[in-house]
Amino acid sequence: NFFDDVGRIYESHTIVAAFGEPLLFRDIYTYDAIGDNTLIESYYVENGVETLTNVYEMKYMDHLLTSEVEIVFDGVEFIPQTRVTTEYNDVNLPATVENYEWSVVDTNWVNTLSTLFEYDDQQRLVVLETTKHFEGVEEERYRFEYDYIEGEFLQLETSYFWGHQEN
Repeated sequence: NFFDDVGRIYESHTIVAAFGEPLLFRDIYTYDAIGDNTLIESYYVENGVETLTNVYEMKYMDHLLTSEVEIVFDGVEFIPQTRVTTEYNDVNLPATVENYEWSVVDTNWVNTLSTLFEYDDQQRLVVLETTKHFEGVEEERYRFEYDYIEGEFLQLETSYFWGHQEN
């Protein structure tokens, strides 16, 4: 990893062993005027030649990440791949996170996973609920409820599961 003069990462190198051969990747980080990381460009490096493979575009509100889009090179063109959006509560804790995948058929984003977070007055997580979607229809839902003795000491965890049922 390489850092700029204010301690932000601006470049990273990753080596992955695949079938006994090392693969080299190089990531370049870009920041906006207020210091938020708005872009990551990922390159595959082979024999000194760099090929741009992925781009991550991020958006922020008050330095809180609200959207991240991954765009992937498929060998011909760059196409959207995944998108994650986050909404925050009034104390800047995540309230909802939505995961999407790009549909090449519909040329639109399809919601694949929704996550809901609820907190008590001490900002402790009391509900974590995830809903998996298949083709835009709710497929599975998990809900975890947490009760505390005091502080962060968990007293009770209750789990619920709902599976998709055809009508």
